[in-house]
Amino acid sequence: MRTMIHYPEPTGCTMRFLTPFLLIALLVAQPLQAQDALSTDRPDFTDSPITVGQGTLQVEAGLSHQATGNASLLTTGEGLVRYGLRPGFELRVGIPSLISGDGVDGGLSDMSIGIKWTIARLDGGTDIGLVASTTVPTGSDDF
Repeated sequence: MRTMIHYPEPTGCTMRFLTPFLLIALLVAQPLQAQDALSTDRPDFTDSPITVGQGTLQVEAGLSHQATGNASLLTTGEGLVRYGLRPGFELRVGIPSLISGDGVDGGLSDMSIGIKWTIARLDGGTDIGLVASTTVPTGSDDF
């Protein structure tokens, strides 16, 4: 028995959307280069002590869902932009997240700004870092 899968032909609307997207992707894409191992801070409950490399721009995002009994909370976005100012030192900008859930008014969280400093990378895989940040009151009043 042979199964045939039919894929619909792209419509004009689809092509009008895909063409600019593909052109932008080609213009933005850079040649592959060797880089350090990727160390992310999103989504999670702790931050890595490792910074991004000097001159490196890293954009991270995530999604968190918490549930207790019948109540739940969804945080979407959790954006973090990291830029390596010099070896072992980075600037961090937290992008507001959309918060929604049962029994809470939805809205945006505050923006944050901060730094991360890798203090030491010790033998045996132990790393020590410092993260300092503050929020900027840009979100909804509830948050």
